[in-house]
Amino acid sequence: MGILAGGKYAAEVVYSMIRREMVMQSPVYQEWVKEERIEAKIEKAREDICKFMVRRFGADPDEITQKIGQISSLEILDKLMEDWN
Repeated sequence: MGILAGGKYAAEVVYSMIRREMVMQSPVYQEWVKEERIEAKIEKAREDICKFMVRRFGADPDEITQKIGQISSLEILDKLMEDWN
């Protein structure tokens, strides 16, 4: 830490960097990151399915978005996408 604080970085910045690194390595933080990634995949799958259904079947975008938005299982969404490919 002495090297980091050796003039180039203020002590507060060094402590902030170390705390950030400790938080990022914590199991709780890692679980949050994992959950956020899953949520992002779910949202992307929903968007892709809605776009496909509107293009393929001319479905009402609002109705499709509402119905597909009720599906919270990534496995189900993935299966829907597999069936159409």
